[in-house]
Amino acid sequence: MLDAPPRSHWLLAIGGCDDPADTDAPLLDGHTTVANAWPTVASRCGMTQDQLAERVADHFRLSLADLGTAQVHASALVPEKLARERLVYPLRETDRELVVATADPTDLEAERLLGFASGWAVTLEIAPPSALQEALDARYAPDRAVERLLKSRKPATSRWWFSTWRCRG
Repeated sequence: MLDAPPRSHWLLAIGGCDDPADTDAPLLDGHTTVANAWPTVASRCGMTQDQLAERVADHFRLSLADLGTAQVHASALVPEKLARERLVYPLRETDRELVVATADPTDLEAERLLGFASGWAVTLEIAPPSALQEALDARYAPDRAVERLLKSRKPATSRWWFSTWRCRG
């Protein structure tokens, strides 16, 4: 069985720099993750990730996400694990829909999972993956900040306590 030639990543075509003759360009096939593809495509096409987001939004006829206006209660509808795995960020809910920011509007499975998890129809808006990651960390990380701190300190504290106890005995 012959291997199919790698198909070009969809972001290259939208960015306007999908040149098959460019052999020096980094290989981006259909299996490259969106988080890895965005910075590469933006750099290769000579634009910022925000400019690439505008092109993606225009191409798919979607809105650009304004992550700063996200409603806190919308994150209660999307489990953190799902948000991080699919790199989506809940923005707001209306009486009919959940609006979510994504860097990959072609991820139909994410859209289906979000609809199932929230019980709402899902509307997508576009944001670069780096901005989504920052927003996810800011929204979900404070809940675990103390836990992470304690986990990072536990081994050192345990050894200190044991050595102090041993010296006294």
